[in-house]
Amino acid sequence: MIKPTMILITAEWQDANSFKLIPIDKECPYSEGIFDIEKKVLALMSWQSKDSMHLVARLNENGDPVPPKKPRPNGKRYQEQRVVVDTFVEYYVSIPEEIENLLNMFAINAKEFDYKQYLTADPKGKLLSTVPASKMPDKTKENIKKEIKKPAAKKA
Repeated sequence: MIKPTMILITAEWQDANSFKLIPIDKECPYSEGIFDIEKKVLALMSWQSKDSMHLVARLNENGDPVPPKKPRPNGKRYQEQRVVVDTFVEYYVSIPEEIENLLNMFAINAKEFDYKQYLTADPKGKLLSTVPASKMPDKTKENIKKEIKKPAAKKA
């Protein structure tokens, strides 16, 4: 059995409420986890790093981007160069059952935290309250959306 080494917390991601996983133990294999509510993907960042190639702006001796000699096909207004960057290994989980299995294995509070509301949330109807929908008295996500869309009453 895997020892739970992370805790689930409510977090904002891409202007919507979501959840994050943060480590609570030194033996945790991940440095962070975040659920992308729009793509329905759990991204886990590992402590392990790897070298990867990235395009970055070419800089002059003053640290300013070097302008191109002719227009760039990608529309950028500076020269680019490939450099090797040390980046953390990332894992992406998109199958809901696998996301739930991972949360139940690694999150110490998976049974108490209402993460399922984010797995099924409508990405266009972004949540604006930090209170989980299951804890809201007499209001549903749809009622909140309706209240937000109502125009302000004009004063006479």
